[in-house]
Amino acid sequence: MQPRAALLAAVVLACHEDQVEADPHPVEYGEACAESDCAPEIPMTGHASPAFAELDIAMRQFVKARCVGSGVLSVSLRGRRVYKRGFGRMVGPAAADLPGCNDGAMAGVDPFRPDAAFVQPDAALRLGSVSKFLTAAMARRLVAARIEERGLSDMVPTPSHARLADPALELLPPALLAALAGTGCGPVTVDDVAAGCTRTCGDAGVDVRWRDVTVGDLLAHTSGLPGTAANWGAHVVPNFGALRGFLGEADWAAEDAALRARYPEFAAGIERTRTWLEGDAGVGGPVYFVSRYDRRDNDPQLEWLGVYLTRCLTRDPERASDDGEFKGPYSNTNFAVLDSVVAHLSSTGRYAAEAGHPEQHADSALGRFLADLDVSGVTSVEGIFRTPAAIGSPALSDIPELRAWDGRTYRPLDWEDKRPYCVWRGDRCDFSPWLERRSTRPRWDFAGLPERLDVPLAGQALTAGTGALSAEAPALLRVVHRYALGDDDILQGRPRDTCGEACDFVMDKGGALAGGKAYAISLSGGTRQVLLPGLAPDGRLSDLGPRVHLEIAEPADVDVVVMVGQNDDGREAGSVRYSDLDEMVRFGLSRLDWAAVEAELAAQATQVVGLAVDARGDAIYWCADDRFTLRRGDPAGLESGEMLGRGRYRLPATRIGVDVVAVARALDRPGAQVIAWYDDGHVGRGEPGDLRGAARPEPYRPAPGRTYADLAGVVVTQAGEAIALYHDGAASFGTITDLAAHGHGRFTGRDPAAVDALALAPDGRLFILYRDGSVEVADLAAFERAE
Repeated sequence: MQPRAALLAAVVLACHEDQVEADPHPVEYGEACAESDCAPEIPMTGHASPAFAELDIAMRQFVKARCVGSGVLSVSLRGRRVYKRGFGRMVGPAAADLPGCNDGAMAGVDPFRPDAAFVQPDAALRLGSVSKFLTAAMARRLVAARIEERGLSDMVPTPSHARLADPALELLPPALLAALAGTGCGPVTVDDVAAGCTRTCGDAGVDVRWRDVTVGDLLAHTSGLPGTAANWGAHVVPNFGALRGFLGEADWAAEDAALRARYPEFAAGIERTRTWLEGDAGVGGPVYFVSRYDRRDNDPQLEWLGVYLTRCLTRDPERASDDGEFKGPYSNTNFAVLDSVVAHLSSTGRYAAEAGHPEQHADSALGRFLADLDVSGVTSVEGIFRTPAAIGSPALSDIPELRAWDGRTYRPLDWEDKRPYCVWRGDRCDFSPWLERRSTRPRWDFAGLPERLDVPLAGQALTAGTGALSAEAPALLRVVHRYALGDDDILQGRPRDTCGEACDFVMDKGGALAGGKAYAISLSGGTRQVLLPGLAPDGRLSDLGPRVHLEIAEPADVDVVVMVGQNDDGREAGSVRYSDLDEMVRFGLSRLDWAAVEAELAAQATQVVGLAVDARGDAIYWCADDRFTLRRGDPAGLESGEMLGRGRYRLPATRIGVDVVAVARALDRPGAQVIAWYDDGHVGRGEPGDLRGAARPEPYRPAPGRTYADLAGVVVTQAGEAIALYHDGAASFGTITDLAAHGHGRFTGRDPAAVDALALAPDGRLFILYRDGSVEVADLAAFERAE
């Protein structure tokens, strides 16, 4: 063993802090929960921190009180992600034997079975209406670019002032723009004459007042759009022929062929379903299937909007604008229109990738927006993405089970609505068998015939930008920190750096739909009145007793994303409600010792999470504060050691430095490529200053019987073999994704429990960094393989 240089030791000794074990099993807080139910049976994942214990407790209490199966929470301070947690399990209830939490499907099923794995902090869950604030931010940016491109800044000072039907701006596809501007008449009009409005085309067409509706009206829900939506099945499906200009049977046959060409993997299922419908199901024939996607256009919602927007605009006396006009009410369709604005102004005509087609993400409007925010390297397909509606879709394989209580089960069945068909009757194609006989609706993948054809949680009739996005909470934090939140505020989606104090009042957005409840919250400090469940004698929350109003002090410059995988349940009513999720998280934040949080963050600047040595003997230390230090000089100790620099290394968008459990130089690859292993069981390749890599992180497995928390370090040999050391002295040999694929052995060095990091130099020297700041120099013989 050689002493370390004083200069080097000053850096690395300061680069150490005893790590709290990131245990995916229930975390006990001892005396902190002595007099209140802190729900210790609810499992948590992520890097545990005593400084954030009160927040963990509040979340666990909510999860237990409302039978939530899965949940995630992420927190950032001054724009830097500082904490993230996962709660519950990927399948079923969060814990076994919670009263009222198991439905018939779970009865007698072991919740600890392999497919009931723990929810990770990066798990993607449904956003519901939190999606709207992303749509607002994207629409503002794209409309601002269009205003500048067309040289109209003097006439249209902000995106909010842009008139939707302004032909000079062309914010919508041609047919929709012509209808709203009154220069064209659509083929179908919803009959709501009773509402009373003047139309552009006599008894048909749209309300003439559409000419004055602005982007700001849509953002603030003051457009006058009716709150109830035109029904896709009742109003669009029967009118497919008129909407698409079909004249005869040949057009329907061509539409059927186009559907099979769009989804070749379903072609055999389509034919099998057609045979069944025309035969045993007795609907008649010939049967032709129709895609929700007009084969002439990528946007499947334009036909629905074309029908819906023919309804008369309404007046709501409770929503008076500054000029005395009565407009309203709150309508999801305001954001469905903005969704189409975003898609139209995107170069590819897509708001987001079609569910199950991640290859479309990069050039969609959402993909480009996230790329500009450096949201990359995420665990899920895209980080923030369009939620597939049908359970069973391959795109849902990596997200927690969506639980929606229907009075008897957490797995309710709905009827598939994405695969309509019609029967040719000689002069028309009749959709009535599909509309009236749900038992003959084919499943989304044309499977399951002739059994029941309903599927769980299918057919959410929301556009992506209205409420049908899912997200990884840490990735969404990056957007929350940059853009103003809001419910029906015209400021929502505005960049915070251009908004000033006005945006301090646009600070939260909630969302809910079957299988999801979510909140995005921005805190600017000060006090706030909250309505909470009852309080226990120790001041913590309780599901017993009367609800209380409480004034709390909130921290400043803190952003939070919290999501759970359901929004209703079968438990008896207690004092905890789903709307309390926002308030309970705020309460937990108000109880944190923020001085302790700041001290913990400061200590991360001196906590080593990875070490590498290059051919020159230069050493790179990665620390938990997302920064690295580069020093020239042998890490074994030369007094002439020279600091070459310290900088911030880039991580995948959902990660923070404490998530890193090992970093190794890839000696089998040319250049400076390194490999990073994370505490959620994923591994990725990157460069010393950028651990994101070009590809999505892959899962990895440690040695049997051990978890990521047992890892002391990993090195990769010039032959490409990964050698892992565990704190109990065990060693394993394998690949970067299966650390024990080639066998196991033991470590012969001193005190493996005290090892902080390993590094293998190109000349074969093994550097072992210990917690006392010393460095042992050995070779690969320190790892003995078992016979």
